[in-house]
Amino acid sequence: TPGQPLRNGDPLFQIDPTPFSLEVQRLEAALEISSRQTGQLEQKVAAAVDTVKQANANLVRITGELNLAEAEAARADELIKTNVISRQRYDVVMQNAESYRAQYAQAQAAKSQAEAQERDVRMGLDNQIDGMTPEVRQILAQLQNARWELNETTVRAPGDGYAVQMVLRPGQ
Repeated sequence: TPGQPLRNGDPLFQIDPTPFSLEVQRLEAALEISSRQTGQLEQKVAAAVDTVKQANANLVRITGELNLAEAEAARADELIKTNVISRQRYDVVMQNAESYRAQYAQAQAAKSQAEAQERDVRMGLDNQIDGMTPEVRQILAQLQNARWELNETTVRAPGDGYAVQMVLRPGQ
């Protein structure tokens, strides 16, 4: 009211804080979700490392089986020339070797894919600064700004004095 004494920081009027409060709540929820995802990155790295280890073990196993099948195929090549083995047995040995070659190619592709996935997950983890991803840092900055804007919905007296004139009316 006009003529009323005021002290520094006394509230003069307030802008409707609802939209500003809702924005703060939205950003707090987004920060919670993004923080959880950051924690999940470490679990994803561990899972990716395990997948690479499994792919390596599978590749080693198939390499051994392929070497054995190729050695058997080389022997069969020599034996078929002298008719020591049947054509049917020769075909089975060759088909077996071809099957292991295909399995080896698949195992190599699986290993490469697992390593690429591990690199991608590690890259996401390595992008953290002070334990926070860029997304978390961005949301924190937006949240800080939204809290400031919410705080600014209450207009306060800049110093001690008197309210000379009130121009605002409810609803304006």
